[in-house]
Amino acid sequence: MVSFINHLCVGVRRFFDLLQELMIKNFAIIHNLSLHFQEGMSVLTGETGAGKSIIIDAVGLLAGGRGSSEFVRHGEKKCVLEGMFTLENNEDAHQILEEYGIDQEDQTLIVQREIYASGRTVCRVNGRLVTIAALRDICSHLVDIHGQNEHQELMRPERHLSLLDTFGAKELQEQYQIYTESYQQYKKVKKEYDEWQHNEQELAQRIDILQFQTDEIEAAKLEVGEEERLSEEKNRLVNYQRVMQSLSAAYAALQGNEENNGLDAVGQAMEAMGSIEDLDSQYKRLSEMITNTYFQLQEAASDLFDQLDELAYDENRLNEIEERLDVIHQLKRKYGASIEDILKFQSQASEELERIQDREGQINKLSSQLEELAQRMVEKGRVLSDIRREKAELLENEIHEQLKELYMDKVIVNFKFKLATPTEGKRGHT
Repeated sequence: MVSFINHLCVGVRRFFDLLQELMIKNFAIIHNLSLHFQEGMSVLTGETGAGKSIIIDAVGLLAGGRGSSEFVRHGEKKCVLEGMFTLENNEDAHQILEEYGIDQEDQTLIVQREIYASGRTVCRVNGRLVTIAALRDICSHLVDIHGQNEHQELMRPERHLSLLDTFGAKELQEQYQIYTESYQQYKKVKKEYDEWQHNEQELAQRIDILQFQTDEIEAAKLEVGEEERLSEEKNRLVNYQRVMQSLSAAYAALQGNEENNGLDAVGQAMEAMGSIEDLDSQYKRLSEMITNTYFQLQEAASDLFDQLDELAYDENRLNEIEERLDVIHQLKRKYGASIEDILKFQSQASEELERIQDREGQINKLSSQLEELAQRMVEKGRVLSDIRREKAELLENEIHEQLKELYMDKVIVNFKFKLATPTEGKRGHT
Protein backbone atom coordinates (compact mmCIF):
# COMPACT_ATOMS: atom_id res chain seq x y z
CA MET A 1 0.00 0.00 0.00
CA VAL A 2 1.29 3.49 -0.89
CA SER A 3 1.97 5.41 2.27
CA PHE A 4 -0.85 7.81 3.14
CA ILE A 5 1.67 10.16 4.77
CA ASN A 6 3.51 10.32 1.46
CA HIS A 7 0.30 11.65 -0.03
CA LEU A 8 0.14 14.24 2.75
CA CYS A 9 3.71 15.45 2.53
CA VAL A 10 4.81 15.06 -1.07
CA GLY A 11 2.17 17.27 -2.61
CA VAL A 12 3.57 17.82 -6.07
CA ARG A 13 4.48 14.19 -6.65
CA ARG A 14 1.07 13.40 -8.11
CA PHE A 15 1.40 16.41 -10.39
CA PHE A 16 4.74 15.34 -11.79
CA ASP A 17 3.46 11.79 -12.31
CA LEU A 18 0.81 13.22 -14.66
CA LEU A 19 2.87 16.02 -16.21
CA GLN A 20 5.03 15.15 -19.19
CA GLU A 21 6.15 18.60 -20.33
CA LEU A 22 5.99 22.14 -18.92
CA MET A 23 6.70 25.30 -20.94
CA ILE A 24 7.01 28.75 -19.35
CA LYS A 25 7.55 31.89 -21.43
CA ASN A 26 7.92 35.52 -20.29
CA PHE A 27 6.79 34.72 -16.75
CA ALA A 28 8.30 36.87 -13.96
CA ILE A 29 12.09 36.58 -14.45
CA ILE A 30 11.83 33.52 -16.73
CA HIS A 31 12.26 34.32 -20.41
CA ASN A 32 11.82 30.86 -21.91
CA LEU A 33 11.91 27.54 -20.05
CA SER A 34 10.94 23.99 -21.08
CA LEU A 35 10.93 21.08 -18.64
CA HIS A 36 10.49 17.39 -19.50
CA PHE A 37 9.53 14.97 -16.72
CA GLN A 38 10.11 11.24 -16.48
CA GLU A 39 7.85 8.69 -14.80
CA GLY A 40 7.99 8.69 -11.01
CA MET A 41 8.92 11.38 -8.53
CA SER A 42 10.73 14.54 -9.69
CA VAL A 43 12.51 17.01 -7.41
CA LEU A 44 13.37 20.63 -8.23
CA THR A 45 16.56 21.77 -6.46
CA GLY A 46 18.69 24.90 -6.49
CA GLU A 47 20.02 27.76 -4.49
CA THR A 48 17.82 30.43 -2.97
CA GLY A 49 16.67 32.75 -5.72
CA ALA A 50 17.22 30.21 -8.50
CA GLY A 51 13.53 30.34 -9.44
CA LYS A 52 12.08 27.16 -7.91
CA SER A 53 9.13 28.97 -6.35
CA ILE A 54 8.47 30.81 -9.62
CA ILE A 55 8.07 27.48 -11.39
CA ILE A 56 5.61 26.35 -8.72
CA ASP A 57 3.79 29.69 -9.04
CA ALA A 58 3.54 29.10 -12.79
CA VAL A 59 2.11 25.63 -12.16
CA GLY A 60 -0.45 27.17 -9.78
CA LEU A 61 -1.57 29.67 -12.43
CA LEU A 62 -1.73 26.93 -15.04
CA ALA A 63 -4.07 25.07 -12.68
CA GLY A 64 -6.45 28.03 -12.47
CA GLY A 65 -4.88 30.14 -9.72
CA ARG A 66 -5.48 33.88 -9.42
CA GLY A 67 -3.60 35.69 -12.20
CA SER A 68 -2.25 39.22 -12.52
CA SER A 69 -0.51 41.32 -15.17
CA GLU A 70 2.38 41.62 -12.67
CA PHE A 71 3.42 38.07 -13.66
CA VAL A 72 4.21 39.21 -17.22
CA ARG A 73 7.95 39.67 -17.72
CA HIS A 74 8.99 43.32 -17.92
CA GLY A 75 8.81 44.68 -21.46
CA GLU A 76 6.73 41.75 -22.84
CA LYS A 77 3.09 41.81 -24.01
CA LYS A 78 2.09 38.52 -22.44
CA CYS A 79 3.30 35.39 -20.65
CA VAL A 80 2.45 31.87 -21.80
CA LEU A 81 2.17 28.77 -19.59
CA GLU A 82 1.62 25.36 -21.15
CA GLY A 83 1.55 21.83 -19.77
CA MET A 84 1.09 18.44 -21.38
CA PHE A 85 -0.53 15.84 -19.11
CA THR A 86 -1.16 12.13 -19.46
CA LEU A 87 -4.69 10.96 -18.59
CA GLU A 88 -3.90 7.28 -18.26
CA ASN A 89 -5.79 5.66 -15.35
CA ASN A 90 -7.35 9.00 -14.38
CA GLU A 91 -11.08 8.32 -14.52
CA ASP A 92 -11.97 11.51 -12.62
CA ALA A 93 -10.20 13.61 -15.24
CA HIS A 94 -11.90 11.74 -18.08
CA GLN A 95 -15.29 12.32 -16.50
CA ILE A 96 -14.85 16.07 -15.95
CA LEU A 97 -13.50 16.52 -19.49
CA GLU A 98 -16.50 14.67 -20.88
CA GLU A 99 -18.80 17.00 -18.94
CA TYR A 100 -17.12 19.99 -20.56
CA GLY A 101 -17.19 18.34 -24.01
CA ILE A 102 -13.41 18.38 -24.43
CA ASP A 103 -11.76 15.85 -26.76
CA GLN A 104 -9.55 13.28 -24.97
CA GLU A 105 -8.98 10.54 -27.54
CA ASP A 106 -5.21 10.07 -27.22
CA GLN A 107 -4.96 10.04 -23.38
CA THR A 108 -3.10 13.38 -23.57
CA LEU A 109 -4.25 16.79 -22.37
CA ILE A 110 -2.72 20.13 -23.37
CA VAL A 111 -3.47 22.95 -20.92
CA GLN A 112 -2.49 26.50 -21.89
CA ARG A 113 -2.92 29.84 -20.19
CA GLU A 114 -1.93 33.26 -21.52
CA ILE A 115 -1.82 36.34 -19.28
CA TYR A 116 -1.53 39.69 -21.07
CA ALA A 117 0.06 42.85 -19.73
CA SER A 118 -3.40 44.45 -20.03
CA GLY A 119 -4.72 41.96 -17.46
CA ARG A 120 -6.68 39.81 -19.93
CA THR A 121 -6.41 36.02 -19.52
CA VAL A 122 -7.02 33.34 -22.16
CA CYS A 123 -7.29 29.65 -21.16
CA ARG A 124 -7.38 26.64 -23.46
CA VAL A 125 -7.70 22.91 -22.84
CA ASN A 126 -6.86 20.72 -25.85
CA GLY A 127 -7.26 23.82 -28.00
CA ARG A 128 -10.73 24.67 -26.69
CA LEU A 129 -11.33 27.99 -24.94
CA VAL A 130 -12.49 27.60 -21.33
CA THR A 131 -13.19 29.92 -18.41
CA ILE A 132 -10.91 30.25 -15.39
CA ALA A 133 -13.52 28.40 -13.33
CA ALA A 134 -13.60 25.52 -15.84
CA LEU A 135 -9.79 25.42 -15.94
CA ARG A 136 -9.66 25.25 -12.15
CA ASP A 137 -12.30 22.51 -12.11
CA ILE A 138 -10.47 20.39 -14.70
CA CYS A 139 -7.01 20.86 -13.19
CA SER A 140 -8.26 19.94 -9.73
CA HIS A 141 -8.10 16.36 -11.07
CA LEU A 142 -4.56 16.87 -12.39
CA VAL A 143 -2.74 19.15 -9.96
CA ASP A 144 -2.41 18.98 -6.18
CA ILE A 145 0.04 21.57 -4.82
CA HIS A 146 0.65 21.50 -1.09
CA GLY A 147 1.67 25.00 -0.25
CA GLN A 148 0.08 28.38 0.43
CA ASN A 149 -3.22 26.53 0.98
CA GLU A 150 -3.80 26.12 -2.76
CA HIS A 151 -5.24 22.99 -4.45
CA GLN A 152 -5.01 20.86 -1.30
CA GLU A 153 -7.28 17.89 -1.70
CA LEU A 154 -7.27 17.17 2.03
CA MET A 155 -8.70 20.64 2.69
CA ARG A 156 -11.60 20.09 0.29
CA PRO A 157 -14.45 18.11 1.91
CA GLU A 158 -15.96 17.25 -1.47
CA ARG A 159 -12.81 15.25 -2.28
CA HIS A 160 -12.70 13.22 0.93
CA LEU A 161 -14.90 10.42 -0.34
CA SER A 162 -12.83 10.11 -3.51
CA LEU A 163 -9.69 9.68 -1.40
CA LEU A 164 -11.39 7.08 0.77
CA ASP A 165 -12.68 5.23 -2.30
CA THR A 166 -9.18 5.25 -3.76
CA PHE A 167 -7.85 3.72 -0.55
CA GLY A 168 -10.63 1.08 -0.67
CA ALA A 169 -9.43 0.09 -4.14
CA LYS A 170 -11.37 -2.50 -6.16
CA GLU A 171 -14.04 -3.45 -3.62
CA LEU A 172 -15.15 0.14 -3.03
CA GLN A 173 -14.85 1.13 -6.68
CA GLU A 174 -17.07 -1.74 -7.81
CA GLN A 175 -19.74 -1.01 -5.21
CA TYR A 176 -19.58 2.72 -5.98
CA GLN A 177 -20.13 1.95 -9.67
CA ILE A 178 -23.17 -0.20 -8.79
CA TYR A 179 -24.60 2.59 -6.65
CA THR A 180 -23.87 5.26 -9.30
CA GLU A 181 -25.75 3.32 -11.96
CA SER A 182 -28.71 2.98 -9.60
CA TYR A 183 -28.59 6.71 -8.84
CA GLN A 184 -28.44 7.66 -12.52
CA GLN A 185 -31.53 5.57 -13.24
CA TYR A 186 -33.34 7.23 -10.36
CA LYS A 187 -32.31 10.72 -11.50
CA LYS A 188 -33.46 10.07 -15.07
CA VAL A 189 -36.92 8.90 -13.99
CA LYS A 190 -37.17 11.71 -11.40
CA LYS A 191 -36.50 14.31 -14.08
CA GLU A 192 -39.20 12.84 -16.31
CA TYR A 193 -41.61 12.68 -13.36
CA ASP A 194 -40.98 16.35 -12.49
CA GLU A 195 -41.55 17.39 -16.09
CA TRP A 196 -44.92 15.63 -16.12
CA GLN A 197 -45.85 17.23 -12.79
CA HIS A 198 -44.82 20.82 -13.36
CA ASN A 199 -45.20 21.47 -17.10
CA GLU A 200 -48.99 21.22 -17.41
CA GLN A 201 -49.25 24.40 -19.51
CA GLU A 202 -46.41 23.32 -21.79
CA LEU A 203 -47.99 19.88 -22.18
CA ALA A 204 -51.31 21.48 -23.14
CA GLN A 205 -49.52 23.54 -25.79
CA ARG A 206 -47.67 20.46 -26.96
CA ILE A 207 -50.96 18.58 -27.33
CA ASP A 208 -52.31 21.36 -29.59
CA ILE A 209 -49.19 21.26 -31.77
CA LEU A 210 -49.15 17.47 -32.07
CA GLN A 211 -52.88 17.35 -32.80
CA PHE A 212 -52.52 19.92 -35.59
CA GLN A 213 -49.54 18.10 -37.09
CA THR A 214 -51.14 14.65 -37.08
CA ASP A 215 -54.44 16.02 -38.45
CA GLU A 216 -52.64 17.88 -41.25
CA ILE A 217 -50.74 14.77 -42.36
CA GLU A 218 -53.81 12.55 -41.99
CA ALA A 219 -55.90 14.89 -44.15
CA ALA A 220 -53.35 14.65 -46.96
CA LYS A 221 -53.83 10.85 -47.22
CA LEU A 222 -50.30 10.31 -48.51
CA GLU A 223 -49.21 7.14 -50.30
CA VAL A 224 -45.66 5.84 -50.56
CA GLY A 225 -44.40 6.29 -54.16
CA GLU A 226 -47.16 8.78 -54.97
CA GLU A 227 -44.84 11.72 -55.56
CA GLU A 228 -42.74 9.82 -58.10
CA ARG A 229 -45.82 8.65 -60.04
CA LEU A 230 -47.30 12.15 -60.12
CA SER A 231 -44.01 13.68 -61.24
CA GLU A 232 -43.77 11.25 -64.14
CA GLU A 233 -47.34 11.96 -65.19
CA LYS A 234 -46.75 15.69 -64.94
CA ASN A 235 -43.66 15.42 -67.15
CA ARG A 236 -45.69 13.60 -69.81
CA LEU A 237 -48.42 16.26 -69.78
CA VAL A 238 -46.06 19.23 -69.70
CA ASN A 239 -44.08 17.73 -72.60
CA TYR A 240 -47.15 16.43 -74.46
CA GLN A 241 -46.24 17.93 -77.85
CA ARG A 242 -42.67 16.64 -77.78
CA VAL A 243 -43.78 13.19 -76.60
CA MET A 244 -46.44 12.99 -79.32
CA GLN A 245 -43.94 13.93 -82.03
CA SER A 246 -41.32 11.44 -80.84
CA LEU A 247 -43.76 8.54 -80.46
CA SER A 248 -45.27 9.23 -83.88
CA ALA A 249 -41.88 9.47 -85.57
CA ALA A 250 -40.71 6.23 -83.97
CA TYR A 251 -43.89 4.38 -84.97
CA ALA A 252 -43.75 5.75 -88.52
CA ALA A 253 -40.13 4.60 -88.86
CA LEU A 254 -41.05 1.07 -87.86
CA GLN A 255 -44.46 0.63 -89.38
CA GLY A 256 -45.29 3.69 -91.44
CA ASN A 257 -45.99 3.89 -95.17
CA GLU A 258 -45.37 0.95 -97.47
CA GLU A 259 -42.45 2.60 -99.29
CA ASN A 260 -40.43 3.30 -96.14
CA ASN A 261 -41.29 0.63 -93.57
CA GLY A 262 -38.56 -0.32 -91.14
CA LEU A 263 -40.16 -3.60 -90.08
CA ASP A 264 -40.63 -4.72 -93.69
CA ALA A 265 -36.97 -3.98 -94.38
CA VAL A 266 -35.85 -6.02 -91.40
CA GLY A 267 -38.30 -8.76 -92.43
CA GLN A 268 -36.72 -8.90 -95.85
CA ALA A 269 -33.28 -9.21 -94.27
CA MET A 270 -34.62 -12.01 -92.04
CA GLU A 271 -35.97 -13.92 -95.06
CA ALA A 272 -32.75 -13.45 -97.02
CA MET A 273 -30.55 -14.79 -94.22
CA GLY A 274 -33.02 -17.57 -93.45
CA SER A 275 -32.56 -18.96 -96.92
CA ILE A 276 -28.83 -19.58 -96.39
CA GLU A 277 -28.56 -20.15 -92.66
CA ASP A 278 -28.07 -23.91 -93.14
CA LEU A 279 -24.93 -23.35 -95.21
CA ASP A 280 -22.70 -21.91 -92.51
CA SER A 281 -22.81 -21.53 -88.71
CA GLN A 282 -21.95 -17.81 -89.02
CA TYR A 283 -24.92 -17.31 -91.38
CA LYS A 284 -27.16 -19.08 -88.90
CA ARG A 285 -25.92 -16.82 -86.05
CA LEU A 286 -26.62 -13.70 -88.11
CA SER A 287 -30.02 -15.04 -89.15
CA GLU A 288 -30.98 -15.63 -85.52
CA MET A 289 -29.86 -12.13 -84.51
CA ILE A 290 -31.93 -10.51 -87.26
CA THR A 291 -34.93 -12.73 -86.44
CA ASN A 292 -34.77 -11.76 -82.74
CA THR A 293 -34.43 -8.10 -83.68
CA TYR A 294 -37.45 -8.32 -85.99
CA PHE A 295 -39.73 -9.67 -83.28
CA GLN A 296 -38.42 -7.17 -80.71
CA LEU A 297 -39.08 -4.29 -83.11
CA GLN A 298 -42.51 -5.69 -83.87
CA GLU A 299 -43.28 -5.72 -80.12
CA ALA A 300 -41.91 -2.18 -79.78
CA ALA A 301 -44.10 -0.97 -82.62
CA SER A 302 -47.16 -2.45 -80.90
CA ASP A 303 -46.27 -0.72 -77.63
CA LEU A 304 -45.74 2.58 -79.48
CA PHE A 305 -49.19 2.27 -81.01
CA ASP A 306 -50.72 1.69 -77.56
CA GLN A 307 -48.88 4.71 -76.11
CA LEU A 308 -50.12 6.90 -78.97
CA ASP A 309 -53.64 5.62 -78.51
CA GLU A 310 -53.61 6.39 -74.75
CA LEU A 311 -51.81 9.73 -75.04
CA ALA A 312 -54.05 12.72 -74.43
CA TYR A 313 -53.56 16.24 -73.09
CA ASP A 314 -55.75 17.08 -70.09
CA GLU A 315 -55.16 20.55 -68.66
CA ASN A 316 -57.46 19.92 -65.70
CA ARG A 317 -55.50 16.79 -64.80
CA LEU A 318 -52.24 18.77 -64.99
CA ASN A 319 -53.65 21.34 -62.56
CA GLU A 320 -54.74 18.59 -60.19
CA ILE A 321 -51.27 17.04 -60.25
CA GLU A 322 -49.54 20.36 -59.60
CA GLU A 323 -51.84 21.11 -56.66
CA ARG A 324 -51.24 17.67 -55.19
CA LEU A 325 -47.47 17.97 -55.58
CA ASP A 326 -47.61 21.37 -53.91
CA VAL A 327 -49.36 19.80 -50.90
CA ILE A 328 -46.68 17.11 -50.72
CA HIS A 329 -43.86 19.67 -50.97
CA GLN A 330 -45.37 21.78 -48.18
CA LEU A 331 -45.55 18.72 -45.91
CA LYS A 332 -41.96 17.74 -46.80
CA ARG A 333 -40.78 21.21 -45.85
CA LYS A 334 -42.34 20.77 -42.39
CA TYR A 335 -41.99 17.10 -41.57
CA GLY A 336 -39.38 15.28 -43.64
CA ALA A 337 -37.46 14.85 -46.87
CA SER A 338 -39.79 12.17 -48.29
CA ILE A 339 -43.30 10.76 -47.89
CA GLU A 340 -41.78 7.89 -45.87
CA ASP A 341 -40.23 10.44 -43.47
CA ILE A 342 -43.52 12.35 -43.18
CA LEU A 343 -45.46 9.19 -42.34
CA LYS A 344 -42.78 8.21 -39.81
CA PHE A 345 -43.08 11.65 -38.20
CA GLN A 346 -46.86 11.21 -38.04
CA SER A 347 -46.47 7.85 -36.31
CA GLN A 348 -44.06 9.25 -33.72
CA ALA A 349 -46.23 12.32 -33.13
CA SER A 350 -49.31 10.12 -32.65
CA GLU A 351 -47.48 8.00 -30.08
CA GLU A 352 -46.30 11.09 -28.18
CA LEU A 353 -49.81 12.57 -28.33
CA GLU A 354 -51.25 9.40 -26.90
CA ARG A 355 -48.72 9.40 -24.05
CA ILE A 356 -49.38 13.05 -23.17
CA GLN A 357 -53.14 12.61 -23.26
CA ASP A 358 -52.68 9.78 -20.79
CA ARG A 359 -50.90 12.19 -18.41
CA GLU A 360 -52.38 10.75 -15.22
CA GLY A 361 -51.41 7.23 -16.22
CA GLN A 362 -47.86 8.33 -17.04
CA ILE A 363 -47.48 10.08 -13.68
CA ASN A 364 -48.72 7.03 -11.79
CA LYS A 365 -46.39 4.77 -13.76
CA LEU A 366 -43.37 7.00 -13.10
CA SER A 367 -44.31 7.34 -9.43
CA SER A 368 -44.22 3.56 -9.05
CA GLN A 369 -40.87 3.40 -10.83
CA LEU A 370 -39.47 6.14 -8.59
CA GLU A 371 -40.50 4.32 -5.44
CA GLU A 372 -38.89 1.11 -6.64
CA LEU A 373 -35.68 2.85 -7.81
CA ALA A 374 -35.41 4.86 -4.58
CA GLN A 375 -35.64 1.69 -2.50
CA ARG A 376 -33.02 -0.02 -4.66
CA MET A 377 -30.76 3.03 -4.45
CA VAL A 378 -31.04 3.15 -0.65
CA GLU A 379 -30.10 -0.53 -0.47
CA LYS A 380 -27.07 -0.08 -2.71
CA GLY A 381 -26.09 3.07 -0.83
CA ARG A 382 -26.29 1.28 2.51
CA VAL A 383 -23.95 -1.45 1.26
CA LEU A 384 -21.55 1.21 -0.05
CA SER A 385 -21.71 3.11 3.25
CA ASP A 386 -20.97 -0.03 5.28
CA ILE A 387 -17.89 -0.78 3.17
CA ARG A 388 -16.71 2.82 3.46
CA ARG A 389 -17.04 2.78 7.24
CA GLU A 390 -15.03 -0.42 7.37
CA LYS A 391 -12.31 1.01 5.12
CA ALA A 392 -12.32 4.32 7.01
CA GLU A 393 -11.57 2.55 10.29
CA LEU A 394 -8.73 0.66 8.64
CA LEU A 395 -7.36 3.88 7.14
CA GLU A 396 -7.53 5.67 10.51
CA ASN A 397 -5.43 2.92 12.09
CA GLU A 398 -2.84 3.00 9.33
CA ILE A 399 -2.53 6.79 9.52
CA HIS A 400 -2.05 6.60 13.28
CA GLU A 401 0.66 3.98 12.89
CA GLN A 402 2.58 6.14 10.42
CA LEU A 403 2.13 9.27 12.51
CA LYS A 404 3.70 7.44 15.43
CA GLU A 405 6.84 6.95 13.36
CA LEU A 406 6.91 10.75 12.96
CA TYR A 407 6.53 11.20 16.73
CA MET A 408 2.99 12.55 16.19
CA ASP A 409 1.18 9.83 18.09
CA LYS A 410 -1.07 12.39 19.83
CA VAL A 411 -2.66 13.38 16.52
CA ILE A 412 -6.23 12.11 16.14
CA VAL A 413 -7.70 11.36 12.71
CA ASN A 414 -11.40 10.53 12.47
CA PHE A 415 -13.77 10.01 9.59
CA LYS A 416 -17.29 11.26 10.27
CA PHE A 417 -20.32 10.12 8.27
CA LYS A 418 -23.75 11.63 7.84
CA LEU A 419 -26.87 10.30 6.19
CA ALA A 420 -27.56 12.08 2.90
CA THR A 421 -30.70 12.20 0.79
CA PRO A 422 -30.62 11.37 -2.93
CA THR A 423 -30.95 15.08 -3.74
CA GLU A 424 -27.65 15.84 -2.00
CA GLY A 425 -25.58 14.17 -4.69
CA LYS A 426 -24.80 10.92 -6.35
CA ARG A 427 -22.61 9.71 -3.45
CA GLY A 428 -25.79 8.95 -1.58
CA HIS A 429 -25.70 7.74 1.97
CA THR A 430 -22.04 8.32 2.87
